[in-house]
Amino acid sequence: VSQVELKQYAAAVKSLTAALAADAHWRQAGETWLLLAHAYRQRNDLTNARTSLVKMIAQLPGSPRLDQAHARLGEYSYAAGDYRAAAKAYQVLLTRWPQSPLAPQALHELGCAQLNLQDAQTAEQTLSRLLEKHPQHALASPARYARAMARHQLQKLAPAVEDLQAVLAGPAQGAGKSDARYLLGLCYMGLKQYAKA
Repeated sequence: VSQVELKQYAAAVKSLTAALAADAHWRQAGETWLLLAHAYRQRNDLTNARTSLVKMIAQLPGSPRLDQAHARLGEYSYAAGDYRAAAKAYQVLLTRWPQSPLAPQALHELGCAQLNLQDAQTAEQTLSRLLEKHPQHALASPARYARAMARHQLQKLAPAVEDLQAVLAGPAQGAGKSDARYLLGLCYMGLKQYAKA
């Protein structure tokens, strides 16, 4: 843990691997696997980061940290461009631990993975679930933008405009607002409202 805090990730990988080799089921094994995956991720080794999480899930089926393992597996799979694996990991988290504090993040990331898989309809439904269940969450604005992207693809332009206006009225700044304005312009173009575009 100290080596991770000191950003000595190569040394941390050795220490954490040795801890698991000594006893793969000790009382902090789940935390150890998660930290090992994190250390690999910090070294840009997504393959070993994901493998560590898969091993943890298989070896510690009763761990109270399995929701975290699936969340990280989704995150690292998404970073690796494996959107199908990311979606699967997030879906497992949402099915098995619907009350997890990680559920809003999982819904957002699942929706984004579905967008990357060219499944705009399912992405819209997933992001709507997030906004219905957690309307005040910090991810509400990014979820509205992602849902607007899905709706634009589905040619649901008026609802997409509503989402984008909500994003622009909210706290988003910089690139987030610029992206929302650009997509709003495209929606107005599609609605033939050229002056607004």
